[in-house]
Amino acid sequence: MDRNEDFDFDRAMGNVKANFAVEGLEFTEEEVELIRRRFTGKITEEEFKKMVMEIHGENLDIG
Repeated sequence: MDRNEDFDFDRAMGNVKANFAVEGLEFTEEEVELIRRRFTGKITEEEFKKMVMEIHGENLDIG
């Protein structure tokens, strides 16, 4: 289920990665794939949050 066929996820994610890199932060391939799956609607917001918590631990506050 594509949210917008004209939207270039890879290009946008490249920009996000560059902005984070300026702050010394990097995304893993697992994180990028998780974001892609949420963006395309393959997982729900709740599933996304649960998976982020599994990756980064219970102390992460993701509201």
